[in-house]
Amino acid sequence: TSTGLVTGIEEGDQLAHSQERSEIVGESSNNRINNEGDEFDNERDELDLDELNTTLEQCKISLKSFETKERFLWTRISRYRQLMKKREQYIFDLQSKCAASSIENTNAISDDYDEENRNGDNDRYDDLRKQVASLQEKHGHDRENLSSVEQIYKEILIELETLRRKIHDLEEKRTFISQKREECQ
Repeated sequence: TSTGLVTGIEEGDQLAHSQERSEIVGESSNNRINNEGDEFDNERDELDLDELNTTLEQCKISLKSFETKERFLWTRISRYRQLMKKREQYIFDLQSKCAASSIENTNAISDDYDEENRNGDNDRYDDLRKQVASLQEKHGHDRENLSSVEQIYKEILIELETLRRKIHDLEEKRTFISQKREECQ
């Protein structure tokens, strides 16, 4: 799972490079378009439009990739949360059993209880305590790991929204440039 997350991060770096490129293309188009007194240079506009289309397609591909990762992580996070809830219940049940064993042991000490049975009960009680402690420690580590995966998930959601906005902006720029070209012809 962590390998898939690392791959997602590497792809995020590639996406950031792609976004920087699209911002540069978008800025150069905006600067030229906002100067309404300037005439459009068809050859330069054609290149910018091609670059814009290329960047737009790269953003769409990245968006699909991030959407796939987002769905995968959401499924995993949901599943891990369910398993952790079950484990929490299991730990609670073991703690209850451990507390009950402790009470039985104290009651047994006051009764006429043979030494062999008392030692066997103490061993079971100690085993339960050790099992509970071990499960709690593992649960704590798993909670930390899940928290880091949830943080990555949040970053992916932010990236998805950024990509969607970038695609929307690029499509608007493409439409604007196309309309201006048609007006000039």
